[in-house]
Amino acid sequence: MRIPRWQKIMMTFLGTVTALMLCFDITLYRSFFYNPSHITTRYQTIESHLIPDSMNLVSIVYLTDIEYDERYFTQEKGNELFAQVRKLNPDVLLFGGDLFAANADLSDEVRARMVSWISSISAPLGKFAVFGEQDLAGENHRLIVEDVYHQSQVELINNRSILLANQSPAGIRLGGFDITADPAAVAGSFLPEQFSLLLSHYPDNLILADQNNLNVNYALCGNSHGTQINWPVLGGYKQFDGSRTINRNHQEELDFPYLISDGIGCIDVQARLNSPVEIVYLTLSKK
Repeated sequence: MRIPRWQKIMMTFLGTVTALMLCFDITLYRSFFYNPSHITTRYQTIESHLIPDSMNLVSIVYLTDIEYDERYFTQEKGNELFAQVRKLNPDVLLFGGDLFAANADLSDEVRARMVSWISSISAPLGKFAVFGEQDLAGENHRLIVEDVYHQSQVELINNRSILLANQSPAGIRLGGFDITADPAAVAGSFLPEQFSLLLSHYPDNLILADQNNLNVNYALCGNSHGTQINWPVLGGYKQFDGSRTINRNHQEELDFPYLISDGIGCIDVQARLNSPVEIVYLTLSKK
């Protein structure tokens, strides 16, 4: 029996619509029930002739926007996250801000759990952190974050820098910006003859570093909440302070390269679309 042409067209149309709806349903399901707990690792090599021999092949793990809140961020996800970091066995561990969600219930149990997780990472060359805006949600919240970092041997480097070395007087300069960045606080230690790595929660603060001619060789930032749901063509679902000019959908050309991490946790909406939960693993390489 010959099928009329109009019926073929209708069948093709309905089949296409059905396939698109099925794909959308699967994508939506994964965005809420799979992607937020599926942890990936992004590998990046940082090359420079300024990296001394003693720091060649030194590994750095960068975690940002963990935003731990036991109501949404399961203990199983935390266990898996830090188990993966332990397997990576980094020389240096960096936290890019927002350790806990701003409205998380920071009970003694929650705090002890985070201390245990972070302390389980040896990171022989040190653990360092800067604040994110959620770390500063209130005075008590900030004090708790500081205490957790202190108990976990994590050093805060807000608007200051340290020499990161590996059994040698030579090393690299690691600097950090607070939410309110102060380029002058690190300018004197960011020397042109030494490799400098800048850690900033807010990507937009990198513009200040560029405008103030800081000798930055590479920068790390986060605060990628607006692109945890990253629509095709349309981009991030929302803009946030600190990421309005530089974000995953729009980047500025600066005098130095930088990496914006997708982060670990979720904010507002417990979902991720085209934005993997990620650990960033960096390797320093002397050219």
